[in-house]
Amino acid sequence: MANNYLKELQGLKETPYRVELIGLDKKPVSYQGLFQVTPEKSFDQIAKTNLIIVTAINGDLEEGIIKNKSFISWINSQRIKNNAEIASLSKSAFLLVESELITSNTPSTHWTLQNDFK
Repeated sequence: MANNYLKELQGLKETPYRVELIGLDKKPVSYQGLFQVTPEKSFDQIAKTNLIIVTAINGDLEEGIIKNKSFISWINSQRIKNNAEIASLSKSAFLLVESELITSNTPSTHWTLQNDFK
C-alpha cells in the first residue's frame, strides 16, 4: 500500500521498495493460536537488505535467544557489511542486545521486561 502511494505520489514507474517476509525457515509460525504467518524466504536466502524489522519474540525469552543465534549473526552481518537499518518490536530488543549492535545505553523493550533489560 505504501509502495503504491509513493509510486503514484512521485510518478515512479517501478515500486520503490521490495518488502519480503522472512523467517528462520519457511515454516508457518503461529502466534498464541490467534494467527499464523508463513515466511516467503528464510533469512539465509537474503544476501543483502537495507532494513530489518525484527518482530516480537513469542514465548520464553531465553529460549528465543538460543533459537535465534544464527539469525542474530545474520542481523549483525547485514548491519556491518550492508549498513542495514534495524528496528525491533517488544522483546526482540533482546536479540539486538545479543547482536552487540546496540551502542547506546537507552534501548527499550516491553514494559514487563524492564528489570530483565538492566
